[in-house]
Amino acid sequence: MKALLLLLILASQAWSQTDGVSAPSVSTPSTSGTAPKTQMWPDKIWNDLSREVDRSGTQLTNIIFDQIDELSQTVWLSGNNSLKLGIKRTVFDNQDILNTYTVNDQFSIDLARNGSEFSIPLVPSVATPINFNLGVGGKLVVSHLRQIFS
Repeated sequence: MKALLLLLILASQAWSQTDGVSAPSVSTPSTSGTAPKTQMWPDKIWNDLSREVDRSGTQLTNIIFDQIDELSQTVWLSGNNSLKLGIKRTVFDNQDILNTYTVNDQFSIDLARNGSEFSIPLVPSVATPINFNLGVGGKLVVSHLRQIFS
């Protein structure tokens, strides 16, 4: 929203600084069938608008791109059942002349159920026994692999 407001302010300032160039206008067609007269946008305004939109888009994509690294959250944990959701982004520099990167976004859902747990003390005087868990589970991983230009 701030970028849009800044864009409108810059456009109005650039518009007021043009020398003798009026706003684009379209005349109403006359009855003689002639085409309406149009004027092109002044170059300074068009360049400023293009530059500001490009800069704002780059900043927005950088913010989104840099936010996701790795996030794993247990959504549901009930007794021996668990459901975990995960998001992970991995970025690889391709080190090519086009200055591209390969991005791998992964979304995962992990569902598990523990059946039983066994503890076996190896040495009676040691407080930490060896634990064995028996259960079932499944994991779904969806990957989005793409190449981006920087």
